[in-house]
Amino acid sequence: MGLDTFIRRFADCRILVVGDVMLDEFVWGTVDRVSPEAPVQVVLVNSNTRTLGGAGNVVNNLAALGAEVFAVSLVGDDQAGRDVASLLQGLGATVEGILIDPARPTTTKTRVMAAGQQVVRIDREKVLPLSPEFEDKLAAHAEKCLQSCDAVLLSDYGKGILTPSFISRLLRACATAKKPVVADPKGLDFSRYKGATVLTPNLKEAAKACSMEIRSQQDLEKAGARLLHELSLACLVITCGPDGMALFFPNRPSLRIKARARQVFDVSGAGDTVMAVLGLGLASGADFEQAALVANEAAGVVVGKVGTATVSAEELLEALTSSADSVSRKFRSPKGLAEDLQGQRARGRKIVLARGCFDLLHSGHVGFLAQARKLGDMLVVALEDDASVARLKGPGRPILKQNDRLRVVSALDSVDFVTVFNGDFVDLLKALKPHVLACGREDAEGDYKKIVESHGGRTQKIAVDQALSSAGIIEGIKNSAN
Repeated sequence: MGLDTFIRRFADCRILVVGDVMLDEFVWGTVDRVSPEAPVQVVLVNSNTRTLGGAGNVVNNLAALGAEVFAVSLVGDDQAGRDVASLLQGLGATVEGILIDPARPTTTKTRVMAAGQQVVRIDREKVLPLSPEFEDKLAAHAEKCLQSCDAVLLSDYGKGILTPSFISRLLRACATAKKPVVADPKGLDFSRYKGATVLTPNLKEAAKACSMEIRSQQDLEKAGARLLHELSLACLVITCGPDGMALFFPNRPSLRIKARARQVFDVSGAGDTVMAVLGLGLASGADFEQAALVANEAAGVVVGKVGTATVSAEELLEALTSSADSVSRKFRSPKGLAEDLQGQRARGRKIVLARGCFDLLHSGHVGFLAQARKLGDMLVVALEDDASVARLKGPGRPILKQNDRLRVVSALDSVDFVTVFNGDFVDLLKALKPHVLACGREDAEGDYKKIVESHGGRTQKIAVDQALSSAGIIEGIKNSAN
């Protein structure tokens, strides 16, 4: 069965996430001077965004892939806790299991970003062990959700919620219910996770847990075999950053999965993505190797985005297409693209947007896009989907379906990102906020111009050879065949 089959089943999966939810705050700005008060940079703030972190980012990844999610955790009696609950509800997650503990603040990490880099990170937290009272309450919520879930994810960030006794209680309940458990560990003592189905430490965490350095494949094999045996796991997945993953199984050789070479902007949250996709893979019927292959590709997509990011099913399907190297690097869903461009703007990049059908790509299209690229630092192409092309161009169009047109456009050096949209271009334009909208025969006036100018951008008309058109090429082919 192909990996794409499992990905299409993700939307039918129900996943329980238990762990440390956090609030990730990003303060985006620019730096052009040093403070006269101290030898530190002065950040001029442009915008502020709040997203889910920790176990919340696992929920975010699951929701982005269409899964139904049940969240169980603690937050403080504060605005950050209310923001976490609101963000979770906005994702469609079930939040009856998000309880308020007045004794602890909601863990909040504020990252000040300028020129695409972190200037400083500010943490607000109080690490407290889970009280017996809250353990009983959280366990009751988890056990209530367990029967209707396909898999359970334990996201441990060491903030005190996943205590050894709570984990043990959860693992017993999951074993009774015969539900697979994926645990992302924290700390030096992994014994608390004994009996989980899959454990997903990174290379550094695995080395510390084994009290050894991992400098070679032989070291990695030794550490993997030890953890697999001591923890009675069905599978151990050690993530190795740019070197991919190492999988260990009882009674069979280990397996290495290489990461595809990509430009890395930010590794924040990549472990959350791996955990979420592994869990979804198992929930959808994939075996450990298949689930890990998909998770590895998903991590490769998110590290190419700025900030804690997610991957959509469409992006993942493209990334797994063996012949789509350029597509896997450049394709973004509209939502994913909007997130990416926010980070690109924070880095001072000037964004140019062009739209079109690009059916039967010809030299006029290539010239138009090459000129558009010169108007800024990066060119984004919004591709009309097949239904939209049919409405615009009439019966028999498009000649090339959107996946083929996507591959052709992605292969052009002038193009940095490509998205496919199936709604009103106005909505996409408002979400992407380009600095320049490159226009051919249309789009330079009217509503589109007003929208671009409303956020400080402009439209730029580019001369197009009127003698060249896909319709003309099609007509010429028909005439030559007669």
